[in-house]
Amino acid sequence: GSTKEDIESDLLRAMDNGEEGLVIKDLDGPWIAGDRSTNWMKIKPDYLKTEDLDVLLIGGYYGAGALRGGKISQFLVGIMESPPDVASSVGTPPQIMSFCKVGTGMSTSELEDVRSHLADYMHLEPPPNYNVTGAYGEKPDVWIWPPERSIVVRVKGDIRMIPTTTFATGYSLCFPRITGLRYDK
Repeated sequence: GSTKEDIESDLLRAMDNGEEGLVIKDLDGPWIAGDRSTNWMKIKPDYLKTEDLDVLLIGGYYGAGALRGGKISQFLVGIMESPPDVASSVGTPPQIMSFCKVGTGMSTSELEDVRSHLADYMHLEPPPNYNVTGAYGEKPDVWIWPPERSIVVRVKGDIRMIPTTTFATGYSLCFPRITGLRYDK
């Protein structure tokens, strides 16, 4: 690749494949084992300024391939919208806004545990309290509700929020990945 977009796309692909990152090399520079010159550089998600956020799994996408094919392998996550007046919202379900998609970071056994835990709460239609855009790329194959039965996950992502029209929050994360399951929340 030769553009920022090419590199970003390849880094996302590497992360989805469970790879560590990318090595970018100047094609005009010689390859020398152990070289630490400016002819090459490593790009890893961990090298970016990141932040840990707790988010809620609100949808699931079926994967492809031998390991993930036919199984939920990526998730739509949401964040709770703050009610304008807590006192007036008693008895009303929390409003959840779509925020980003995430599909990396869990081990195979963790992913199986999450699928098993959520199996009875996967539906074809979203509940009315999920604030979504309906944009291409947002709509999951299954919706996870009620939110009280879903799972909160810790997501690490590039701290630079990017504007988006795909998700209801209006902003999303670059390079999100799950770093922990929060069954305590």
